[in-house]
Amino acid sequence: MRDKVKTFFVIFLILWASLAGISLFLERINVKIEDRFVPVTVNGTTFDINLLVIKPQGIEWNKNYAIVLFHTLLLSAYSLKPLGIELARRGFVVIIPDLPGHGYSEGELPIFFNASDLGILVASAVTYIKDFFDFIVGYAKKEVNPSGPSNVKLIFIGHSFGGGIALLYAALRKDVCATITISPVGISSVFRNPEFSFFSDYLNRSNPKNVLLIVPPIDEVNSENEIKKVLEILGIERPEIGKIYGDFEDGTARMLIKSSLSEHFTVQFTRKTMVEIIKWISKVTKLNLDTSIMMEPIRVFLTYLSLTSGIFSLFLIGPAISERFGLISGGRRWPRFELKIKAVKAGLLWSFITILFTIMLALPIFLIVAYFEVPALVGPASVFGYYIGSVLSLVLIISKWRKIPAKETIRLFIIELYKDARNVLFGLLIAALLFIIFQSTISQISVPVIIIDLKKLVGLLIFYPLALLFSIPYDFLFRREIQEAFGGGTISAAAIAAGLSTLARLIYILMIAGIIMLITGLLGFGLLIIFLLFLVQIVAETLAATLYLATREIIPEAVSNSIFWLALTFALSPSLVILHYYVSFAGIILYK
Repeated sequence: MRDKVKTFFVIFLILWASLAGISLFLERINVKIEDRFVPVTVNGTTFDINLLVIKPQGIEWNKNYAIVLFHTLLLSAYSLKPLGIELARRGFVVIIPDLPGHGYSEGELPIFFNASDLGILVASAVTYIKDFFDFIVGYAKKEVNPSGPSNVKLIFIGHSFGGGIALLYAALRKDVCATITISPVGISSVFRNPEFSFFSDYLNRSNPKNVLLIVPPIDEVNSENEIKKVLEILGIERPEIGKIYGDFEDGTARMLIKSSLSEHFTVQFTRKTMVEIIKWISKVTKLNLDTSIMMEPIRVFLTYLSLTSGIFSLFLIGPAISERFGLISGGRRWPRFELKIKAVKAGLLWSFITILFTIMLALPIFLIVAYFEVPALVGPASVFGYYIGSVLSLVLIISKWRKIPAKETIRLFIIELYKDARNVLFGLLIAALLFIIFQSTISQISVPVIIIDLKKLVGLLIFYPLALLFSIPYDFLFRREIQEAFGGGTISAAAIAAGLSTLARLIYILMIAGIIMLITGLLGFGLLIIFLLFLVQIVAETLAATLYLATREIIPEAVSNSIFWLALTFALSPSLVILHYYVSFAGIILYK
C-alpha cells in the first residue's frame, strides 16, 4: 500500500512541477517581466514599493501610450499579470504597482477596513495618497519614452477596488485617453460623503475619457444596477449592456459589457475580458491589435491544475516519506460506540464554547474600538479572541474528556511539542513544500505568500507562538482523541475526524461571515468568504488527517499548518503588521 502511495506522490509532484514549469515558460514568451523596488515619498514619508514592469520583447514597443493597471484589496500586482502580459505582447509597456501594504510594497493605504462603504475606501485612497499615484504615472511615462515623457498618453485599467481607483484618479487627470474598469466598486456611493463630493465635478459625460466597464456574469460584490449607476454618473441615461455610447474622437465613448463565465475575483482572467479590453484600446488608439491568439487564459488554467496536483501531493506526503523520519503509524484501534458518540459531542462542543469565549474576549475590545473610532482593530480583536478563546475551550474539553486537571492537560501539550525533534523537522519540511507549491502556482496570479517585508516577518515571528499554541491543542483534540476514537490508523477514522473538524470550524466560519454580512451589507461577499474558508478548511483538514494517519503524531501538522497559514494571513494583510494596530491602540489609550 505504501509503495502505491509513494508512486502517486511522485506522480502528483511531477505533475505539479511540470505544469508550473510550462506555465512559467509560456509566461515569458515575447515579454520581459521585472519586479522593481523603488522608493516613493507620500505625504512626507518615504518607503519602498514594488512595480511589476512588463515590456514587449523582440518587438519595438509603442512610445505613445503607457498602460497602468491597479489591483484590488488584499491581492497584488500579480493578480493582473496575465492581462498585463497580453497587453505587452501587443506592443505596450505595462506598469502594475503593488498598492501600499500589499504584495511586496511597504507602507499603508490610508483607509479603515470596516468596508461599510466601499466608495469611501476608494475615494480616501485616491485623495490621501495621490502622491503615490502621481509617482506611478510619472515613472510609467519615463519608462515608455525617456526623452519625451510629456508626449505619452495614459490608459488606466483597474479591477474591483483598483477599478474604482482607476476611474476616480483618471477623472483628475487630462492625459488619460481611456479608462477600463473591471467590476469597479464603490463609485455610486462616493458622493454621499461630503468630504469626497468634489468628485462629482470631475465625473461627467466627457470625463474621464473613453470608459469601458466590464462585469462578470456572477458578481458577489456588485449588482448589475450598481454598475449601471456608474454609467449614469458618467452621463448615460438607462444604459444597456453591449451598446457603445458617445464617440472615441472626443473621448465620450462609454460601454458596459458582460464577460464570460466568471465571478468578481476571476473575471480578469477570462478570454472575453482580455479580448474586449484589447478591442477597446484598438478603437481609442486607432491601432490594429490582434486578438486571435490569447495564451494567458490557458496559462491561468494550467496554474490551477498545477496547484491541484501540488495539493494532492501534499495529501500523500505523510504516508510517502514519514518512514524516512522514523515516524511510523501504529495499528488500528477498536473503540466502543460510546467513545465515538463522546468524540462527536466534543468536536461540536468546541465550536459553541469557542464562539462564546471569542465574544467574551473580543467584545470589550470592540466596544473600546467603537468609542475611540479605530475600526482597523476589529480584525486583530477577532483573531485574538478566536485564538485565545479556542485554546481555553480546548483545554476545558480535553480536561473533561480525560478527567484530569487543566494544568495536567497543558503539560500534555508541552510533552507533544518536545518529545521528538523529528516531528518538528518533518513539519518544517511540509511547510517548506507548502510555500514552494503555492508560490509557484496560485501566488503567480494572486498574491505572493513568501514575505520579504521585515516588519511583517517580525510580526509573523511574534504571532507564531500564539498560532502554535492554538494548533497543538486543536490537533490534540481532533487527532489524538477524536480520530483515535474512530479507529486511529484507518482511512475511515481519518475521514470522520477531518469531516467533524471541518463541520466544527464551519459553524464558526458561518458566524464570522454573518458578522461580515451584517457590517457590510454584502450578502454575496459574505457567501464568498464562507465558500473560500470552507475550501481552505477542507485542504487543511485533509492534510492534517492524512499526516496523522501516517505518523500518529500531531506536531508535524501543527508546525506546518500554523506557520503557513499565519504567513498567508500576513501576506494578505494590507497593513504593515497586525501588531502595529495593537501598538497604535495602546498609544490612543495612553493619549486619551
